[in-house]
Formats: sequence, C-alpha cells, structure tokens
Amino acid sequence: SSCWIAPILPQAMWCAVAVRAAIPRKPGTTTMQQIDFYHHVRDPLGFACKLASTVMGKGQRLLVLLPDSASLARLDALLWTWQPTSFIPHCTLDQPHAAETPVLLSTQLPAGMAPAPVLLNLSLGVPEGYTRFERLLEIVGEEPSSLARARQVARAYKAAGLAAVYHDMTGR
Repeated sequence: SSCWIAPILPQAMWCAVAVRAAIPRKPGTTTMQQIDFYHHVRDPLGFACKLASTVMGKGQRLLVLLPDSASLARLDALLWTWQPTSFIPHCTLDQPHAAETPVLLSTQLPAGMAPAPVLLNLSLGVPEGYTRFERLLEIVGEEPSSLARARQVARAYKAAGLAAVYHDMTGR
C-alpha cells in the first residue's frame, strides 16, 4: 500500500488535523460521544469510502478497523480508485506518514491514545478500547448474518450505557 504525503492536503486541513491531534486526552477515559449505525448498506466497502471522504471533508481523521489483511487490501485498493477523478488519502497505521494522513487502515486498534477522533469499525465485532474515540461508525450490510452481527454489537454498546443513532440506507 502506498502512503499519502502530507503536502497534498489543503493548508486549511493541516490546521484542523494539527489542532485535533493536539487535544490531550487522559489514557483510559471514555470520550465516546456518538455511535452511528448505517444499516441495510448494499455495498459496505463502497459506503466505507463515502464515509471516509465525508469525515475527511470535515477536517477530521479516521481510523478504519478491518477484520483481516485481505479486507484491508481490498479497501486500500478501493480508496485509490473509488472516484474516477479523485482518491482518498490513506495509509496503514504503521507507515511513516500515518501521523499526517487523514485516513488510517488497521486490523487492530493500537494501545494508548486513539490515533484519530473517528473509528469506522468494519471488524465484525465490538473492538476493545473503542471508547477512546469520540465517534464510532458501524456499517451493516443487507445480508441476514450482517444484520444479526450488528444486533449483537448494538446490544453490547447499549449494555455499556452508550446510545446509538440508526440510519436506514435501504435502496442507497
């Protein structure tokens, strides 16, 4: 996977990224403010690209958590080609330019502080340490197994005292 170089980012976004990264958080504290479930999504990886673009367009950074390296490779390729006239700057969490890159990809959450304020969870479960993020996004496909998994994940978040917002994406 190629890593995006920071100077391509518009200068206005440099400030947003720098300010967001500079906000100190105490390790182990819950910062979770919002959980969004997008359910009945026809193309989950394509929709992940759309969400990444939206989050990035708001000047925020995003970590996409994937279940395995094959899924990471598929999303990596799609982020470069998702739109015919643009791409979504991204790299894996372990690459040298990760601190300056708006969209990060990983198959596991790093220890310590969250590397981005927004987590897009495609890991097929409840990620340990998700409360370190300010916002959590979940994409749920149309197939029954995806919907059943999402119900289990939503119950776990509710049991932790967190409320979720549900977005029905049927037909979109």
